[in-house]
Amino acid sequence: MAMRVAILGDIHGNVAALEAALAEIKRQRPDHIAVTGDLVLNGPRPAEVIERVRKMEQDGALVVCGNTDIATLGAIVGFASMMVLDIALG
Repeated sequence: MAMRVAILGDIHGNVAALEAALAEIKRQRPDHIAVTGDLVLNGPRPAEVIERVRKMEQDGALVVCGNTDIATLGAIVGFASMMVLDIALG
């Protein structure tokens, strides 16, 4: 039997689009959910997107950072800290 995986990404702070996608995912009832990052930048409500995706991760979704998430984190914590994080994560 095939495994059904819902994959979403490039949310970019658009919580309305995220909620619409999640409604369809709920309807489709996949076995797993993966979030491929790019949660922040450009959209009007990035904090709500992060909050919602954190909840999804607690519920078992696989969540990885995208390039805009990493760049935003780098702007917050500073370049030197990001180099340490990059080395630590491989």
